[in-house]
Amino acid sequence: MDKASADAFIYFFAKKYLSHIVPKEVFAALEAAKDSSQSHELDPLITVWDSQHTHLSHWQGVLTVQETERIQDIIMVCNQALFSQQKLWLGYEGREKRFQFNLFGIVMRNQEFFIVGSYWSNLEPFLLAVRKVTYWQISEEPSLSPSSDFDLAEFAKDYLNGASESDELIPELLVEFPAALYGYVSSHPIVCEQFALTEPEDNCGYFLLRAQQVPNTLRLQQWLAGFQEDAQVLKPLSLRQKVNRAWIDQLTNLYNRHAFDRIGYREIETYCRDLHQYFALLVMDIDHFKHINDHYGHLCGDDVLMKVADCLRDYDAIRYGGEEFVVLLTNTRAKDALNVAERIRRAVTQVQYQLLDDQGKPVKISISIGIAEFPTHLTQAEQAVINVQNRERLAKDAKQTLLEAMIHRADKALYYAKEHGRDQCCLFDAELMGEES
Repeated sequence: MDKASADAFIYFFAKKYLSHIVPKEVFAALEAAKDSSQSHELDPLITVWDSQHTHLSHWQGVLTVQETERIQDIIMVCNQALFSQQKLWLGYEGREKRFQFNLFGIVMRNQEFFIVGSYWSNLEPFLLAVRKVTYWQISEEPSLSPSSDFDLAEFAKDYLNGASESDELIPELLVEFPAALYGYVSSHPIVCEQFALTEPEDNCGYFLLRAQQVPNTLRLQQWLAGFQEDAQVLKPLSLRQKVNRAWIDQLTNLYNRHAFDRIGYREIETYCRDLHQYFALLVMDIDHFKHINDHYGHLCGDDVLMKVADCLRDYDAIRYGGEEFVVLLTNTRAKDALNVAERIRRAVTQVQYQLLDDQGKPVKISISIGIAEFPTHLTQAEQAVINVQNRERLAKDAKQTLLEAMIHRADKALYYAKEHGRDQCCLFDAELMGEES
């Protein structure tokens, strides 16, 4: 192939695939300079070559053609502004007025375009998503240049992902994943000093990722958040609050009702794999909480909720709703759960010395706790729901039925404790509480 044919080939390639990068002035110069007759002779070769390549968009079938064309138009104007070193007039979602923008560069990541630059006469760089641009036009004013130490690639990486390095280290990271993700997580070890995975026993189980001295970067948080509900951060609490925000009660920073279902399902699945497993459920309610709210005010009531939550942080604790909390104790018998409940009850009574009313007197706080054990306190009919012979994975509605049954038994014990004086722990007893066995 001679030089003229090669130039024609490169021109075709650039115009078709690099139009969002190459300024239109460059295409105009190439068009004027190329030998039309030689490029015409190469047309069949180009056509065959082009038919052998297919480029699929990640957003095909999601974004309309009009949206794609609109973004391409914006990029073409941005390229022209960069080439001619002129400012842009932009309109942007969330901003009422249009503004001038000094364009420092264009960034493309995961099929999405971003522009980097500064506002008006400032030099502080910002990154904007092209899809949010509502108006675009080249200004007649010359664009300001970024500072001499500005690096477009580094700025975009830090802006989009957070800094790749972090001075803060997580001493211990503990994350729970479903067994189905074991292959992926094991083949993508995170950056840390020590990394280990527990082996999932079968497809209905979970496994743990344990890591030490992990750089606490925004990129790590985004990686974990990408698993959505399939990644449960157990430690540290601060990372759990960022990654599993949908599972966290915003006042107490304990798990919320939504997270409780997942934790309960996990324990029931563990029992299905090993019939020697068990767990205990503690349902607790702050005594006379309505009186606290009415007498001392809702701000004091919130303080009480947070102080009680502090007494539960060493466990799988859930704010179940209002002043009601639930604690799930893995591999714990009812007798041992009663001891744990007593420790919690005594710790809560000490909270009153941390909260004082307007007259400097302690706000009296106590808690009642009901306890039930799985599967001991299930009825025979409820236990029959579990296929113990084949140990097959239970359907979601079956697990929900069993979990609700456990809540019901612990609630029965809780009501019994409240009816007999409050500020006490009570173990479920079918005969005493009028329940079938």
